[in-house]
Amino acid sequence: MADGRCFQAHWRSVLGIPVRSFRWWFSIGALLTLSVLMVQGGVRDLFDGAPPGSGASAYLSFGTTIFGGGLLAGCLALVMNRLR
Repeated sequence: MADGRCFQAHWRSVLGIPVRSFRWWFSIGALLTLSVLMVQGGVRDLFDGAPPGSGASAYLSFGTTIFGGGLLAGCLALVMNRLR
């Protein structure tokens, strides 16, 4: 541990396959969520100023939906990678 081997091993595990896989599937999930919102007319409602169903801002609701789609895809990829 005095020569830094523990730190290097930890750094490799952080930048390893699971993190790259999570980042890739997070971005794919976020893009797919955005495309679904575009098909359903959510982007048009956002720019037209239609109030969201909840009391939150329209931009906050839109952002959390996209973030949630990315998080779902990323976590699902990690689980599937672990089962493999």
